[in-house]
Amino acid sequence: MTILPGNRRISKFSITPKNCETGGKSSLKENWVIRYRYYDDNREISKEVWISDFNRVNTLEVDFRYQKNAF
Repeated sequence: MTILPGNRRISKFSITPKNCETGGKSSLKENWVIRYRYYDDNREISKEVWISDFNRVNTLEVDFRYQKNAF
């Protein structure tokens, strides 16, 4: 769990496909999805956030650079 300013927080994010780091170039052909849960304790809401169509680049090196800077 990551605490955010303003009494908000997000869960640990997960990336699909699970083999994105070891799948090689074949994982570039799959649709990537990043998922996490967002909590706003001020409004007492939580929602699951999906970021899809994440793999719009041609090499794994660029994908992982974006992934590591996502949060």
